Amino acid sequence: MTLVGDLGSALGIPIATYPSTCNLVNQWTTTCGSGPSKDISYIWTVPATGSYRFSTINSSFDTVLEIRNYNNTSQVLGCNDDEPGSLQSRVSLSNLTRGTRLLITIEGYEFNECGATTLNIARN
Repeated sequence: MTLVGDLGSALGIPIATYPSTCNLVNQWTTTCGSGPSKDISYIWTVPATGSYRFSTINSSFDTVLEIRNYNNTSQVLGCNDDEPGSLQSRVSLSNLTRGTRLLITIEGYEFNECGATTLNIARN
């Protein structure tokens, strides 16, 4: 798995960037439409109970964003291919409990679609 790191409970626009996913591997198949493209993952811990918005705005390619429960990766909490009017992705999750660890995966939509990624996390 291309797990880049643990972001702790930080928030930010952007919270993380990665120069290129083109030399990585395909670990995950997302549930909302992606092919066998390369992906990158982060761990993030919910800082306070509430609603949060995750996005790939300012990434350089057509992204798919999926969020799973880190302790039970078969539990998909949200997945998005394209935000309306954009090739980037956004997932909003409500009622997240403080201390829950999430696995956030960014993948290309098409086979071999890759590039620079930007991950944004903000409280709703």
